Amino acid sequence: MPAKNAGKFLTESIESIIRQSEKKWELIIVNDHSTDNSSSVIEKYVKEDSRIKSFMNRGNGIISALRTAYQHSTGNLIHRMDADDIMADNKLFELKRELLRSGKGHVITSMVKYFSENKVSEGYKGYEEWLNNLCQKDEHWEHIYEECVIASPNWMIFREDIDQAGAFDFNLYPEDYDLIFRFYENDLSVKSIPKILHYWREHPDRTSRTSDLYQQKAFFELKTFHWLRLEHKSDHIVIFGGGIKGKIMSEILQSNNIEHNWLKEKPEKIDNNFLKTLEQENTKIIITVGNPIEKKKIHRLMEHLKLRLNRDYYFFR
Repeated sequence: MPAKNAGKFLTESIESIIRQSEKKWELIIVNDHSTDNSSSVIEKYVKEDSRIKSFMNRGNGIISALRTAYQHSTGNLIHRMDADDIMADNKLFELKRELLRSGKGHVITSMVKYFSENKVSEGYKGYEEWLNNLCQKDEHWEHIYEECVIASPNWMIFREDIDQAGAFDFNLYPEDYDLIFRFYENDLSVKSIPKILHYWREHPDRTSRTSDLYQQKAFFELKTFHWLRLEHKSDHIVIFGGGIKGKIMSEILQSNNIEHNWLKEKPEKIDNNFLKTLEQENTKIIITVGNPIEKKKIHRLMEHLKLRLNRDYYFFR
């Protein structure tokens, strides 16, 4: 558990871990040089419960904090928790049971629920619904290039498998999405528990709101980095979709000196020349259209052209 100025949330978060029906756990809290009362809250629990240990971050930032925590961990089943969130009382039990049942080569997750002292924003509500829909059919890898398909503080994995994926050894942000890409690269199977086991707190000081490392361009840069590594060879690239996302995608490819076509037409404006561009040999199509209705139209078009999802065309949300 990385903790950076999370003093007002730490008690509630740690108490939710102590209440777990699964009693065999260790909690490694890494203080990322907090300037609030986080240190005193952490030390109180360290004194009260021998399962809880704390360390000061050896570096700065969340990746270094995760790395420090992992280096001090001793368990064979690994789980990340954030200092401002809350676990359902049976979260660890449910994740552990399913992981042991599924075996190595799996990562276990579940449904999530956002909460806030104020109103949860529509964007987070939409993301919550999207994640939970993925859990219904375990279709996470089909959507890997759209958004982070597994909630960062809501997975469990064998140590051997996370080590194989590089654990927290890479300095790439957003770090949660980067790790999930490496799970995908290592061909881990995702198994979901169709229950809400994690409560995700939305608040104005959440890092995803305040840091440039978690804004839209950062996500596009990361997913493009992995897409170029994992999917692109010497293929011709076509960006399908106008708007800010198409523009960001084109700028990222230009900055990497990668030639591409940017097709801004909406599906209803498609003509024969447009189709010829899509049907060029060795073409990979990146679709940056976010509207669900338009995406369905495009998906039907790709199927009509006998193109394959995540082989010939990719949705970037």
